[in-house]
Amino acid sequence: MEGVMVLSLFLGYLALWRIKKRIMVRHSGDNPEVIYDDNRPTQKFFANLLRVMSITIALLIGFHSAGVENHFALHQLDFLDNDAVNVIGFVLGILGLFLSWRAQQEMGNSWRVGIDRQNKTALITTGVYAYIRNPTYSGLLLICIGSFMIFPTMSFSLWITVFFISIEFQVRLEEEFLIESHGQDYTRYCQVTKRYIPFLY
Repeated sequence: MEGVMVLSLFLGYLALWRIKKRIMVRHSGDNPEVIYDDNRPTQKFFANLLRVMSITIALLIGFHSAGVENHFALHQLDFLDNDAVNVIGFVLGILGLFLSWRAQQEMGNSWRVGIDRQNKTALITTGVYAYIRNPTYSGLLLICIGSFMIFPTMSFSLWITVFFISIEFQVRLEEEFLIESHGQDYTRYCQVTKRYIPFLY
C-alpha cells in the first residue's frame, strides 16, 4: 500500500508535467523543457542530474515497494512506520500536487523547465506567486516530504537532501537570469516574496 501511495504521487507530478508540456506545444509551439537543449555547463549538469534523480527515485520506490529492508539504507524508522503517518504523508503529497498544478496554471505560457534565453517570458507575480517565487518547487518538496513520511528510510532522506540542494543551486541561477531579464521589477518582487515558504524562506 505504501508503494502505491508514493508511486501515485510521483506519477501524478509526471502527469502534470507532461500534460502542461503538451498543452503549451499545441497552443504556442513552445517546448517548456528548455533545460535539455541548453549547452551551458551548469544547465547540462542539471539536465543530467534530473535524469539521474528520476531513475534513482524509480529504483527506490521499486525497492521499497518490494519490501527490501535487509539493508540499513532501506530500513524504515520505527517511530514513523505507522498508518497515521502514512496518511498524513500522502495528504501532504496531494497538497504538493495541487500546489504544483496551480503554479503551472498561473504561470501560463511562461512556465519553463530550465532557463529560456531564446524567448522572453512574462513575469508572473499574482496568485500563489504573490507569496512565493517558486511554488512548483515548493509543491515538489511537499511531495518529497510526504513520500519520506510514507517511506522513512535513510535512502529516501538522502535522495531528498540531494534533490533540495540541486534545487537551491538551480533556483539561484534562475534568479540571476530573471534579474537580467526583468531588472528592477524582479528585484522588487524578490523583496516582497519568499522562495518556497510564505513569510519564512
